[in-house]
Amino acid sequence: MWKKVRIKAERVVGEKVVQIVEAADVPLPDAIKVDRVVASLVNVTDHVFPNKVVKQGFIHKQIFWVDADNFVRHTGVDIPFVIAADIPGTQPGHIVENFLQDLFVDFKLCNGVLLEKVVAHVLIKVASLEQIDVLTGHCGVFATGPAQGRGIWCFPASCI
Repeated sequence: MWKKVRIKAERVVGEKVVQIVEAADVPLPDAIKVDRVVASLVNVTDHVFPNKVVKQGFIHKQIFWVDADNFVRHTGVDIPFVIAADIPGTQPGHIVENFLQDLFVDFKLCNGVLLEKVVAHVLIKVASLEQIDVLTGHCGVFATGPAQGRGIWCFPASCI
């Protein structure tokens, strides 16, 4: 008993890893020590052009530092970034997914000014939504090959 079913599936058009590098000097008056800097990507938007994806957003940094009176202070800084990725086959209307792979922060305090650098790698994956026809039927829970006597794969209807 075969049944033809039409489903929607994402087909990957292309993917690329982009690197975001940002350096900034942040004044921290009365700072004697910087405890840590925590960075994240926020308000990220994607703009899709033919064969190109432009990503823009902010690197949000939370800076924890100690002042001359030994009080721990906190300040937040948002630094804008823009990066472009050439992905052949990309068209406006395609689906864009982003996966943050890693984010590193390096910093140094010099005379009340925090010198810091942020490096992030983001995987950009572009997909298009397509309709495909699949055949379902009763040939086992998970078929290990083409249905007997046929050159197509058979999947039970309960698995879709």
